[in-house]
Amino acid sequence: MAEPGLARALLVALLVALLGPGARAYGTYEERELVPAYGIKVGPYDNPSEAYSYFYLPFCKGEGVKADVQDEHRKKTSLGIAFDGGRRELTGFRLPFAADLGTEELCTVHPGPRDVRRLREAVLNDWFYKLEVDGLPVVGFVGHVTTDDAADGGALEDLALGRAHREPELVLYRHVTFEIHHNGPHVVEVIISTNSDTAIRVPSQGDVMDPFTYT
Repeated sequence: MAEPGLARALLVALLVALLGPGARAYGTYEERELVPAYGIKVGPYDNPSEAYSYFYLPFCKGEGVKADVQDEHRKKTSLGIAFDGGRRELTGFRLPFAADLGTEELCTVHPGPRDVRRLREAVLNDWFYKLEVDGLPVVGFVGHVTTDDAADGGALEDLALGRAHREPELVLYRHVTFEIHHNGPHVVEVIISTNSDTAIRVPSQGDVMDPFTYT
């Protein structure tokens, strides 16, 4: 069985090709100037036409970032994005141009019943999210369902021994790594990746989640 990380990397590459034709960066930056990251949409991979705003899921909002984004880098929702079912909404990622970034805490989420229900739906149905960093689309997955051989073997053992069948584990990616490549004062490529080693189980109602982080 293919590793979830490898399979998702291939899917992400395909989604970028499908969702971001003709995209281009449009900013000029000085060193350490903030590069804004906009949330565009979320939805199921198998049905890209079913789209919701990025903050349909309990992701971290960007109120604390807004004041530090230069006016020339502020962007509104374009007609093309609206037709694609999305909207531009500033996220909380603080991405300094041409500067190293350590592990940063984005926010801590205290999910309510609706948040838990939506996160479970997103992971069970293989949802992706789409960001836009300086006009360049980047796509990642919300999480995954554990279906490795060890888990399958455990389920068969439970059945053989008459034990209650264990539910599959729903895993949420809470850490995102950004790679921002530049040529002079311009952003030319943005890549994001997730690491299952830092993933957490989708919370139950009332749980306090580990903070969302990024590098």
